[in-house]
Amino acid sequence: MSPRSWLAQASQVSSERCHAALRLTLSCLIMTLLFLSLQIPFLAVAIIVVFYVTQKNVVLTAGIGLGFIVVALFALGGMLLIIKYTYDYPLIRLVASLFLFFWAMFFMRVLGKLGLAFFVVALVLIYAQTFPSMTGESEIIVRLILWLWMSMVVAIGVTVLVNACFIQAYPHYQFAQQVADLYEQAADRLQPTQSLKGQAGTLIAEHLSQIQTLLTLASLTNSDFQKNKESWRSLSNMAIRCVELSESYRLNPEKNDPTHATMLAHYFRQLAERTRQRQLSPPSSLTIVARDPLLVEMTRLCHCLTDGQSIAAPPGEIDKPPLMAPDAWRNPVYLQFALKTLLASLLCYLFYTATAWQGVHTIMLSCVIVAQQGLGATYQKAGLRIVGAFAAAVAAVGCMVFIQPHLDTIVGLLLMCLPIFALSAWLAAGSERIAYAGIQLGFTFALLFLSGFSPMSNLTELRDRMIGIVLGVVIASIIYLYLWPDSDAPRLRENIARLYRQVARYLAHPSQQATPLPIYDSLQQATALATRLRAEPLASTTHPYQEAARWPINQSLALAQQLALLTTGYRYYADNEDPFLKDTATWLEAYAHYLAHGGEYPVQTIAAPTAHNPYAPALEQALCCLTAFHTTQEVRDGA
Repeated sequence: MSPRSWLAQASQVSSERCHAALRLTLSCLIMTLLFLSLQIPFLAVAIIVVFYVTQKNVVLTAGIGLGFIVVALFALGGMLLIIKYTYDYPLIRLVASLFLFFWAMFFMRVLGKLGLAFFVVALVLIYAQTFPSMTGESEIIVRLILWLWMSMVVAIGVTVLVNACFIQAYPHYQFAQQVADLYEQAADRLQPTQSLKGQAGTLIAEHLSQIQTLLTLASLTNSDFQKNKESWRSLSNMAIRCVELSESYRLNPEKNDPTHATMLAHYFRQLAERTRQRQLSPPSSLTIVARDPLLVEMTRLCHCLTDGQSIAAPPGEIDKPPLMAPDAWRNPVYLQFALKTLLASLLCYLFYTATAWQGVHTIMLSCVIVAQQGLGATYQKAGLRIVGAFAAAVAAVGCMVFIQPHLDTIVGLLLMCLPIFALSAWLAAGSERIAYAGIQLGFTFALLFLSGFSPMSNLTELRDRMIGIVLGVVIASIIYLYLWPDSDAPRLRENIARLYRQVARYLAHPSQQATPLPIYDSLQQATALATRLRAEPLASTTHPYQEAARWPINQSLALAQQLALLTTGYRYYADNEDPFLKDTATWLEAYAHYLAHGGEYPVQTIAAPTAHNPYAPALEQALCCLTAFHTTQEVRDGA
């Protein structure tokens, strides 16, 4: 990538993150001003609601916010009923709350994206258990519950209003930026001297589902997109196709037609600039007569766009995740997950009540917050929670000791909180590996330093809440590791097997127009599982899949993507009678079966290409690089 292009893309990514961080920071500062000025309690709860409700665009933010309000209303209403009828019977109250908590955690696990609503229910149920221990007055408890719901409503309202003030938060703006980025990537792949940002399969997987969602939302909220929806759809379909074709051209060792490739790259950059400005009129018509089949196909797509023809989406269905896990009522893993979280929360609650230690009420929240699908995700979130909490504690102590004594106005308080909220927002707007640390930094700082309506001066409260966070994380982590450890290793192996099965189907497909979109979707899922698996304590003697540390995961995922892209280029040079791809598909089916079920490693029996094909050597080399995924028994036997 040229320095100018690299700086442009880096600036775009940084700009998107800056705008997201700015929206989060403004929301947090406005919440601080409102809550402290009007003496509304539960500022920390409002801050964490801001972070969870804020989505990539304002439409999703409003939808998630409305869902939060409804779910919180039902959860707190149920809690009020429980307290009303069981206030004088603490054991019955506890049993009823834990029963609801158990099913909230169960549905959080089996309902996918909708599980976030039940995560809120679980948090509310476990947080409300601390109210009866704070006071013996039932009226005060009812007021606390009502104020808790009100704080969430105010936080959601402020968040939606703040996001609505930025054009960068609207779907039509984000759609245009993402499509333009794809055209820039296609242009960079046509330049042989460019260094690239990721592989095409990864880029398509990241953008595909987002672009489809953004186009739907943009057509609902923007009249221009509604009138020209098919034209915008054709523009995005062509961008996805051109990224794939340009990456296949880049992998061609012969690099035919470099002059025409440069002309196409210039055309794509012009198209990217117009798309960023949300202009549908394409650049002037191309006068390219390319010889390379891939460049010919890209030129044909450009002519179709210039002539106003509709460009269909690349063939290939991507499986949409079901609303509920298909094996929700058969697989015991989901019940075990709910039971483990319930046990960890109950142990923390018993410690909290037995010691009468009011300051460590955060111990129970930690058990719910770190409860994630898979052992790796749980440990990753636990580590981020502790790091974020300690950073917040350091910031709170620094503000309390060195800055707070010199302040006497609300403006000074907001200026003091600005750097902490800005840092937490910047981290939360980053990648998933660090985002939760930012959420914890903002939430814990508000919990430690902004929990009252007067200057904080008691370091004991800060110490107690930090102890509660650490104890809760430690107890939950131990239970998740030793009681039914839910490793992502078998799921990852199954996903990689499915990935290679899809690669085999793509190779065996007779049509030249076939595209590997399902492969890229499976690749994204497998990559996410691999990231979570690396966070698992594989070196622990109690881990059931210690052999996963030796699996060639990164190599296998990279080879699957490379095979798909090389196959795309191979098709444009292959004869109809060429048996190479079909034989390769048969062997990959056997390899996928081996990954899924074990057994003997399949022997390669692949015929040579019938004619010269520039992609054949790279395909053969990639196939030779595929290696075995050893099981525990094979590792012990020295395989």
